[in-house]
Amino acid sequence: MCTAGIGRSQRMVLCRTGRASGRPARSPPGAEGRSARLAPWPVMTVLSVQAVETMQRVAVAVEGDATYRPIIRAQVISPEVTTADAISAATRQVAETLDVAAIVTYTSSGSTGMRVARERPAKPIIALSPSLRTSRRLSVVWGIHCVQSEDAINLEDMVDRACAIAHQAGFAAPGDRIAITAGVPLGTPGATNMRRIAVMPAIAPA
Repeated sequence: MCTAGIGRSQRMVLCRTGRASGRPARSPPGAEGRSARLAPWPVMTVLSVQAVETMQRVAVAVEGDATYRPIIRAQVISPEVTTADAISAATRQVAETLDVAAIVTYTSSGSTGMRVARERPAKPIIALSPSLRTSRRLSVVWGIHCVQSEDAINLEDMVDRACAIAHQAGFAAPGDRIAITAGVPLGTPGATNMRRIAVMPAIAPA
């Protein structure tokens, strides 16, 4: 809404009521002491932390319910007829069958990470992307833990990097298995065509 030509007091009323008025804005009853009654920042911070902790407890309780997984699975749509969709759908099934600790997906554009998340696997998803923008965008996608990481230079580096990040992020321990999806040639957007199962080494690589 354009407010050009409207005085300051009229703009204040416009912001509060949604319409312009020639009368000065009036504070609601008791507003004079409202600022004095606001909780100090440390208290507000504690309350914010408590609110997030409460939401976490609710989420954990819901996800632990026996009906949660069937409801989630019933909402999954069929994969498209593409290699990336087929790999993502198969990765979910393999990950749950082998009870892997996590699914690690290399994704440049974010599309592979979203495809894996669309399958709603029971295992955590770690999305590795060289793009900070992609990592930030995927941070709000269901079930994805994003890490900005350089592209792997070869298949051995791909496995070592996935194992190291899964360990550092606290999702996998030595001896656990992880499922990895990537595209060959490595670093090529939209080329997801490979799935690999890796065993975490006894001492996770740095």
